[in-house]
Amino acid sequence: MTSTEQQKTKKKLIILASSISAVGHVNACSGALAPFLRRGHRVVFVVEEAYRGRLTALGFEEIVYQAPKAAEEGNPGEALSQRLKEYQVFGAHSVVEKFRSLVELLHDEQYFADLAAADRTISRAIETLRPDLLWWDGGLLFPAVYYSGIPWVKNQSLTAICFLTSDQIPPSCSGNTFGDTFLVC
Repeated sequence: MTSTEQQKTKKKLIILASSISAVGHVNACSGALAPFLRRGHRVVFVVEEAYRGRLTALGFEEIVYQAPKAAEEGNPGEALSQRLKEYQVFGAHSVVEKFRSLVELLHDEQYFADLAAADRTISRAIETLRPDLLWWDGGLLFPAVYYSGIPWVKNQSLTAICFLTSDQIPPSCSGNTFGDTFLVC
């Protein structure tokens, strides 16, 4: 059997992908998943409304949802940038002040509402598509992914330090790695 014939007989996967709703994270996932498209697999992204059409232009499918906060802003990346500015995560503040601001941002009701909207959409997509693999990028694991029983891959575009545990380096996230954290919506 030739390699072309072998390729035709291999099962084509359905891969459902989701990421932090920020341009860099969505781009990292699309770049990592592009080889699957080239091999003929079906790759479907769950994305906020602001990303509509951006991934289909690259050959991916999209399942679009409207996050409550994102309804106010239309440009992907701008919504997150505005929130980071609001919470003073950037700028001439001490590291401690920036970290406190980031913690406040991550405990914001609106943030959890946006995450819950994404989780509901992912849950429906899992039921509808019955994917073979889930591709997830983010700090928190969605319950829909965790409880699906479907194998999942964690893409880590946030920061690689989340995977490192050593007495030689500072702990990521106050000693808890993102890898064992999941979101409760």
